[in-house]
Amino acid sequence: LTYEEVATVTDLEDLFLLEKNITSFEELEYFTAVTDIPAGLFENCKKLVSVKLPEGIRRLGNNAFANCESLKEIVIPEGYVGHHDDYNVVYEYQVFSGCSSLETVVLPSTLKFLPGFRNCVSLKNITLPSAIESIPTECFYGCTSLATITLNEGLTTIGSYAFQNCTALTAIEIPATVTNIGSNV
Repeated sequence: LTYEEVATVTDLEDLFLLEKNITSFEELEYFTAVTDIPAGLFENCKKLVSVKLPEGIRRLGNNAFANCESLKEIVIPEGYVGHHDDYNVVYEYQVFSGCSSLETVVLPSTLKFLPGFRNCVSLKNITLPSAIESIPTECFYGCTSLATITLNEGLTTIGSYAFQNCTALTAIEIPATVTNIGSNV
């Protein structure tokens, strides 16, 4: 596809749903008309190493990048706020669950709703943008290498099991704005 053709693509599902041998997809950023990465689209792409999402992205579906074992870096562009629905008010989908090689996550300052990073065992540190008000249930569950996390003033809720089995995390400074902490955090 040419850059001009790529810029007109609005739906990735037909192009990539069954393609599990992708190794790098930094070109995804050129799919500027794409606003939605459907649930499970890149799930189990075992060879995918890095992804740069397009500027206009508005929604990352449940398990969109789950179990991408080789994924080391994800860049989420400015402007992205995250996704939640009435059913999952505090629980963002586990978009990156099981990305066992994920080390670098670039979160935009505009992000309000965190995607899930359950069992991202190589993730060592993360800084939450100031717009985040809630850490979803099981958001960082099983991130055994997570040693530091910077929580922002304005954070009000930490969901149940948010840091369960984060064995490298020995201390965390909870801002005074947090008024609700779930069980088994």
